[in-house]
Amino acid sequence: LTFTEKAAGEMKHRVEKAVGERAEGLTLTTFHAFCFSLLKEVNPGVQVLDQTDHWILMRRNLPRLELKFYKRVAEPGQFLGDFAQFFSRCQDELVEPADYERYVAGLHKAHEEMKADLDEDERAEREAELERQTELARVYRVSEALLRERNLITFGGQLLEAVKLLRTIAALLEKLRERYHYILVDEFQDTNIAQIELLWLLSREHKNIFVVGDDDQAIYRFRGAS
Repeated sequence: LTFTEKAAGEMKHRVEKAVGERAEGLTLTTFHAFCFSLLKEVNPGVQVLDQTDHWILMRRNLPRLELKFYKRVAEPGQFLGDFAQFFSRCQDELVEPADYERYVAGLHKAHEEMKADLDEDERAEREAELERQTELARVYRVSEALLRERNLITFGGQLLEAVKLLRTIAALLEKLRERYHYILVDEFQDTNIAQIELLWLLSREHKNIFVVGDDDQAIYRFRGAS
């Protein structure tokens, strides 16, 4: 497993050159392509939506988002790209809409417990932030509903949905463990929480996993690498 199609192609070429016909049983691909292949096994009609088309989907369904906080700030379409990017980061961390809603509920509870001790400016500032977080949670849920209705999935959603499948369908996980006895991961320093969980699920029984990484090249924390 690696991160780019170019790297996967180069690695496959090297393996085929080194071992010849024995390379026929090898799966060498990117994390996202691997996850998409799992999703297609269970749901053959699913399609991946890129970030631009995700923006368009939300823009065409703007009334369903019920924007209030962001609608006041500026033209709402300005923030749709930020929403898509933020939801992708949530998926990198295996955070679903229900998880985010629980987080926001905790923020509301904490505010209720301490608001009597705040001055007027602090209270107003915290309540504005609560409104923003509540809106983010709602838009995240609506965005996922729009995708499900059309049998679509985002680029980042491929990882989260694949992990969910392996957590819930024991037969599928067992089949993959039987299929893949040995796992090699390139550029391991770039993996995020969802990718690490995927690797854990696949290799937990046989523990035949070899990773290559360089902490000096760990530059993708802003993209979810952990």
